[in-house]
Amino acid sequence: MPLFQTIEDVRDYVKFNLIFDFPTIETYLTDAEEIDLADYIGSDLIARLVGAENPNAIERQGLVFCRRFVARLGTLRWLPMGEVQFGNDGITTVGKGEMRTAAYDAQIARITASLTNSAYNALEQLLRWLEKPNILTELTQYATSAQRTENQKYLIKNATEFSTYYQIFGKQLTFLALRPTMAAVETQRLAPALGELYTTLKTGTGLSDLQKKLLDACKWFLAYQTVADVLELELNVELDAGGLRVNYTAQFENTKYYTPPTDAQRISAQQAAARRAEKMWSTVNSILTEINPPVVDTSTASGIVASKFSVGF
Repeated sequence: MPLFQTIEDVRDYVKFNLIFDFPTIETYLTDAEEIDLADYIGSDLIARLVGAENPNAIERQGLVFCRRFVARLGTLRWLPMGEVQFGNDGITTVGKGEMRTAAYDAQIARITASLTNSAYNALEQLLRWLEKPNILTELTQYATSAQRTENQKYLIKNATEFSTYYQIFGKQLTFLALRPTMAAVETQRLAPALGELYTTLKTGTGLSDLQKKLLDACKWFLAYQTVADVLELELNVELDAGGLRVNYTAQFENTKYYTPPTDAQRISAQQAAARRAEKMWSTVNSILTEINPPVVDTSTASGIVASKFSVGF
């Protein structure tokens, strides 16, 4: 059963002031549900939510969050087709009526930007809600989904944790956009340096005080280096004194509404993040030396102590 079955269902989340036939928009709603939403929360969770005969309070709230996103994204995808008519005489614009006229480009542009922001704000709200401990316990289809277990593979596992080390406002969509770069930094630089300790630190349990200190230093380095790399690559982010965010319209839909950071902002922030990453990398190496001090041999021939090599005369 799909999330929406009538146009009235859609009107609960997008306040159309005119009624049109549901089949006109149904295809776009289906794509938003089965492709876009499923990419973020998994098809198993969607199936549970829409298939519940007597949904509990958590399932009902989950349905509301899902419908907000799908209704707004589906409407957004329908907009270009809603501006025109197809017929034997070709493609024409929607004609004027006695009390109506076609919308201007600027009006459509504002509607598009508004729907984009409201759709991805709804998705952000859904993703943050799903990360709550009681929700994870109840909605096991999400807790064990490929979408979420991918996050658990890394030292920093969600947006809230990343924001502890670099401010991304706890935005899960921003975290997901940063994740490929973060994964590259972790697997290509941190993991080889940590060796066997890498697996130990990822579990995060049963750590000694020194290992906890190392884990924290690794997370500081990981966050700063990820941000430095993202800014150097000029990915679609919003940057100001408060921190870094993904720009919804640039990252997910249309760069027309995206104003990137200035070169001065980007370079300054990139250099600052790189300096802090370098400092934390030194800290990581210092703690590693404490945990695994250099091998020291004592020469039986002369009593001289040498690091790694036995020296005798």
